[in-house]
Amino acid sequence: MCSTRFAFLNTTGMPSLPPSKAKRIRAHVTRTNFAKRRQRIAEAEARNAQRIYLVLAAGGAIDSLLARSLATGSPQQQIRLLASLWSQIFLDSSEYPNSPAESEWLNMLISEPALLQSSLAVTTQHWATDVSRQQNAHIHSIRAVNILIQRLNSRQAHTDAVLAVVCTMAIGGRLANDDIVWSIHMKGLTHLIRERYARGIFHFPSWFTDLLLSDSINNLFNFPRVYHSEVINSLNLHDNHPILCVATVYHGIAQLWESIASFQSCTQGLSLAIRIIEDLLAKLHHETQSLCLHESPAVQGTALALQIILYMSWPTPTEPNIAVLAGKLKEALGLTERNTCCYLDFSSFQLMVGAISAEIGSSTRTWFLTKLKTAVSVLQSRGWVTLLNLFDRVMVLNERIMLHLKILWTELYT
Repeated sequence: MCSTRFAFLNTTGMPSLPPSKAKRIRAHVTRTNFAKRRQRIAEAEARNAQRIYLVLAAGGAIDSLLARSLATGSPQQQIRLLASLWSQIFLDSSEYPNSPAESEWLNMLISEPALLQSSLAVTTQHWATDVSRQQNAHIHSIRAVNILIQRLNSRQAHTDAVLAVVCTMAIGGRLANDDIVWSIHMKGLTHLIRERYARGIFHFPSWFTDLLLSDSINNLFNFPRVYHSEVINSLNLHDNHPILCVATVYHGIAQLWESIASFQSCTQGLSLAIRIIEDLLAKLHHETQSLCLHESPAVQGTALALQIILYMSWPTPTEPNIAVLAGKLKEALGLTERNTCCYLDFSSFQLMVGAISAEIGSSTRTWFLTKLKTAVSVLQSRGWVTLLNLFDRVMVLNERIMLHLKILWTELYT
């Protein structure tokens, strides 16, 4: 029987070919066979990924199907399958991995079952509100917690993957608007940091420090996802570390907003109140300007967002074009090592600050709005229609900034 899966060359009865031509013919046939083999593997992987996606979309349990697909594949096939799954469950239209940082994350998904379970718990919980899907989300969450407890009991909770598990669960707690669960995960995160130090592990992965930096902006608006004062204090960083410098600016802005609110309500001593505000503002501008010169795009992006917030909080005679700062913020965010999922994008106050400060109709504002609207659209298409309710907890003493945010939310969710 003639096989249709491979190409063969029958040379019976043909005149002999020169060695160079024969070598070229053999090479061509080999390339053709390998190309067909790669095509078959890709088609099989696509079918596996599609079956997994359909199970997810129908609200079914994914574990057994995913386990079978992973068990029958090579390490490279496992990575490609999880990459496809990651893109599908977070629907960000990306082809993973696009960078060494994303490859590192996918490797953690393979090596740490709790990370996969916690990721599935978050995405399944917000993929419509039917009972079966919520039950599956609860099952994934329990499995993640049980595996995490095993890591703690066996003193294996010091890895980067376990750190990622707790951060993922904390983000899930915030998106579920469950302060009790979120606080528990913050205590757990603090414990993991101390456990790492006890084992002599003083380095933290860049995804973790970058997330803390960007989330400092969220914390300023009372919507932290992984940022907590106890976590920052447990890091034992040197005094001029960017995370501590940002924390100092954060406390300064909170003090600034309180001073501005007091000024707006007082009827005497106005000149003294203005001088206090302007002195504090000058100090904070100096600190953020120093951070803008840092080599890390994550530090630059955080510093630029803080600068924009400062200029929007209180007008100054030397105020620059805030739209220019928004453009620089866009550039800094575009230099990050990894793509963010729709859950982080729609809840990112860094993106929101860029959107409310960019010039209306500009390409910069379009970029920020596209990031936000795409994330919102994806999550709403899955049945999560109460996104806006999450921001009821947002508290900003500065009325000007709060007004801009409310206008933006109306634009995003209508």
